[in-house]
Parts: sequence; structure tokens; C-alpha cells
Amino acid sequence: MAMDPPPAAKVKKVLYVTYLIAALDVTWLFLQFSITPYLARRLGFDTLWFGYLQTTVGVIQLLGGPVFGRFADVFGARAALSLSCLASVIYFLLLAAADSALLLFLHKLPAVFMHALPGSQMVVTDLSENNKRADALAKLGLCFGIGMITGSSLGGTLSTRFGEKFAAYVACGGSVINLLLVLKFIPKQRL
Repeated sequence: MAMDPPPAAKVKKVLYVTYLIAALDVTWLFLQFSITPYLARRLGFDTLWFGYLQTTVGVIQLLGGPVFGRFADVFGARAALSLSCLASVIYFLLLAAADSALLLFLHKLPAVFMHALPGSQMVVTDLSENNKRADALAKLGLCFGIGMITGSSLGGTLSTRFGEKFAAYVACGGSVINLLLVLKFIPKQRL
């Protein structure tokens, strides 16, 4: 008869999975950063319209941040991370389907709920001990750096070899994996 691992082992496992989720999410985000300029150029965007496109994301996320935070406060970190991952799946599906300027703008709308790093911070904050919290949160910064480097390289490579749509589908598949990781490993309540 197998016994449940002690709570410290459970916490450690959840923290490691949270770091993986954060690194993967940033990877898919930076993969998108490396394909959107090429897709925008192909769809006829000039520098001004590309700037509007990028500003749209910033405004959408700025407006969505407080809504996402309140959602997380009410429903918990697991629900918030699930929502963020689901929004990422939709975001990348719409990016893959974007074949017009309008669709390229519309694909940015799910970014209103794409806040995986704050969601990961919630999980880490909930599960880390007070005296180890700064260290645990700092590791999310490391995950960001790893995802930034990996996503940029992967996005450029996939776009060059297989096209922007393929790269967007890879990011969508990666976001599905993230969603499954959240549902499997992130507890509904604090441990």
C-alpha cells in the first residue's frame, strides 16, 4: 500500500511544476513575439500599424490585470492559472488563423486573461515558507529568462523552417500542455 508523500514533498513537487508552467508560458509568449512581426509584414502592416498592434496587447493586459487578480482572489490560483492557460490556447489558435489585419488584432483579445506569471506567483506565495519566499519567487525570474531565450530561438527557428502558422500551433499545443499541468498538479486549495 503506497502512502502519500509528506506535505513538504508535495509542496516541493507543486513548486517545481509551477516553475515549469511559468517557463513554458514565457517560452510560448516569446515564440509569438518572434513570429508576429513577420506575419504583420506579410499582412501589409507598416511600422505605425505594427506599433498599434503591440500597444493593443499592452492596453488589453493592463485592463485585464485587475480583473484577473480579482478572479484569482475569489476562485484561487488554480482557477486563475487554468483561465490564463485556456486564454493562451485561444490566443495562439487565433494567431494561427490570422489571415487578415482584423484577425491579427482580434487574436490579441484573449490576452486580457493571459497572466500566467502573476498566477504562478500566487501559487509560489501560497506554498512557500515566509523565510524562503523571496528565494522561491526569485526562481520565477529565472524561469522568465529561460523562457525568453528559448521562446525567441524556437520561434525564429520554427517560423523560418515551417512558417508562422506552424509556430503558432506549436505554441497552442504547448499552452494545452500547460493547462493539463495546472489541472493535474496545482491544488485547488492551499496544501
